[in-house]
Amino acid sequence: MSLLEYKGYYGTAETSVEDECLAGSVLHVRDKIVYFGETFPELRENFHKAVDDYLEFCNEVGKDPDKPFSGTLNIRLGKELHREVAIKARAKDVSINEYVVRACSDYVKHDGVHKSHVFNHIYNFDTEKRSQVENRVIEPKKLTSDQGGSGWKSQKPELKVL
Repeated sequence: MSLLEYKGYYGTAETSVEDECLAGSVLHVRDKIVYFGETFPELRENFHKAVDDYLEFCNEVGKDPDKPFSGTLNIRLGKELHREVAIKARAKDVSINEYVVRACSDYVKHDGVHKSHVFNHIYNFDTEKRSQVENRVIEPKKLTSDQGGSGWKSQKPELKVL
C-alpha cells in the first residue's frame, strides 16, 4: 500500500467503488480525517488541505493536534519471550528497551529478514560454469561437535538455501 505524507501525517489513497472516486483517511490519529478526489493529484491536494484544516481547527479551539507517532510503544511479548529478551539484554549490558529498539531497527532495516540470513552476493560454482545468485535468503546449518567442534570458528558451515 502506498501512503501519502505531509507535515508528518500519513494518509491512504484508495478507490471508492460506491462513490466512483478516490478516497483516503489520515492514519495514526484518534480524530477521523477523510478526503476525496477525482484524480490522484486532486486526492493528494485534498489530503494536504485536510491536514492543514485539521491543524487550523485544533489551533482555533485550543486543542493539541494528535501527532501520528509519540515514540512510545506498548507491546505484549508473553512471559517466555519477555524472559528471554531480559536475559539477552542483560548479557549485552543494555536495557530491555535498548535491546528491543535494536531488534526492531534491524528487522525494519532488512525488511523482515534477519541480517544474519541475508547475503548480498552468494557464489555458486560448478565445474562447467560460474554463476552468481544475488539476494537469496539462506540459513546456516549448525555444526555438531563431531563435525568440527565449535561451529563457525573452527570451520566454514554448510549453507542451505531456503
